[in-house]
Amino acid sequence: MVKKTQIQNNLNQIEKLHQKYIGGRRGLYFSKLAIIEACGWIEESMDNIAQGCAKKHLKETKNLKFVEGLIKHTYGFHYEDNFRDMLIQIIGIIKLEILEQIIDQYKFTQMRSSLGVLKQRRDELAHTYIKGTTPTIDAPSLTKNRFLNVYEGLRDIESHINKMNI
Repeated sequence: MVKKTQIQNNLNQIEKLHQKYIGGRRGLYFSKLAIIEACGWIEESMDNIAQGCAKKHLKETKNLKFVEGLIKHTYGFHYEDNFRDMLIQIIGIIKLEILEQIIDQYKFTQMRSSLGVLKQRRDELAHTYIKGTTPTIDAPSLTKNRFLNVYEGLRDIESHINKMNI
């Protein structure tokens, strides 16, 4: 998984800037930036987990290239539609079902819930711009909390994948 330190630092800096400009247009920009930064990290981390699993278990070049293409053509970070589908193609649906049963269910539920909200917020923000009216954008502190839920869930998934006999 992509290291958490850099994104954590970025989100902390964005939150400080947001607090400095809260109530103004710049505050909204920083709120939007926090969501985009967190979601970019999540997508890269999901790709990294899938790629790490493939590199650990696959030996044939054609199969590694297949996984590279799979990752390259997976746009998004929704659990069901993106990450889960990649894992099914890499480890198989039987192993994925076992994985989903042995991981920490609290972390898994929190991760999926946070991913759903982040995806919804990111999609809304990616297809519009900040106009004259004041939109409602989650504060960076909310984004940071959701990011931490996703981080814990992905870390648990990655840990269990690495322990599985695939």
